[in-house]
Amino acid sequence: MKPLADGDTAICLFNRSDDKMKVAVNQADYKLSKNFLISDVWMRKPAGTTAVPFIAGIAKHDVVLLRLHKK
Repeated sequence: MKPLADGDTAICLFNRSDDKMKVAVNQADYKLSKNFLISDVWMRKPAGTTAVPFIAGIAKHDVVLLRLHKK
């Protein structure tokens, strides 16, 4: 997790294993408010809000990059 210059936040999720992995990003785990919109950077599409957990399947040796912006 890293703050960005424009006030947004980036979260990068890595899967270093040889198996597909399911991950959840809970706003409480990252100490985020529920007022963020989530965008999947690589897919270039909205991925929800921090009001509910973001859940993703990550292929082996792959990453998911999220950008969070305030509503």
